[in-house]
Amino acid sequence: MFVNSACLARREVVTAVGGYDEALRVMEDVDFFTRGIRAYGAVFLDEPVLEYRTGAPSMMSAHHGKSTGEAFRHMYGKYAREHGRVELRVAQVVAKVVLSRL
Repeated sequence: MFVNSACLARREVVTAVGGYDEALRVMEDVDFFTRGIRAYGAVFLDEPVLEYRTGAPSMMSAHHGKSTGEAFRHMYGKYAREHGRVELRVAQVVAKVVLSRL
């Protein structure tokens, strides 16, 4: 749901959450927007604003030696340290429920 070209963030939000996590080679946008939305909220525009494609040379099709699983483990670990494992698990469950209804 978080695609860099489909999201905007105010400069002060970027600065406050520390920007992108340079330890992540893939899915760094998901981590960044999750931190920003948790701290500052979000507004959802319910209409198409872009066409999303994957394929060569997309980073999602060539992970540069990193897997999305590694990226999720890194993000989940960081989130759990900052906000607790209970909040992480609640967020995961809520996301699954919401996505299952789309």
